Amino acid sequence: EHDIPALGLCFGGQALSVALEGGTDPLPASEIGWIPIESFDRSIPSGPWLQYHSEQMRVPPGARELARSPAGPAVFKKGPHMGVQFHPEADAGLANLWAQKDPDLPDAGLTTADIASQSAAHAQPAREQAFRLFDAWIDGAVKPA
Repeated sequence: EHDIPALGLCFGGQALSVALEGGTDPLPASEIGWIPIESFDRSIPSGPWLQYHSEQMRVPPGARELARSPAGPAVFKKGPHMGVQFHPEADAGLANLWAQKDPDLPDAGLTTADIASQSAAHAQPAREQAFRLFDAWIDGAVKPA
C-alpha cells in the first residue's frame, strides 16, 4: 500500500503474490530439489536453486515475470517488490535437514541421499549467486521497475 520494498522468499513470495492480487495454485507434484530456472533478466542467476514447495505463486497483475522454473513463475517484480519462489537463503545443511524431516520426499521421487548429493554440488555456487539476486532486489527497491 505504501510501496515499502518487500522481498518474499518461497512462502513469502506466495504471500506477496496474494497481497498484490496474484494468488497461488496447488502443484500436481511438489517441486523439490536443486533446480535450474530460466531467467528473463540478467540480474537473476539461473541457479540451480533449492525449490521446496507444493504450491506455486502467480505473477500479479502489472508485475513482470523475471524467471521461471519447470513448475511455473520463479521470480516476479512489481514496483519495489520482488517475489521469489525458491530458497536463495538455503545452504546444504538446511536443505538436508528439510529432506530428513520430510515424510513426503519419496512422493517427489527423491531420497535424502539425492538431496545431499545435489546440495554438495549446488549449495556453494547458489550462495554466491544469491548475492547477485539480493543486490538486484536492493537496486530495484531504490529504482523500482
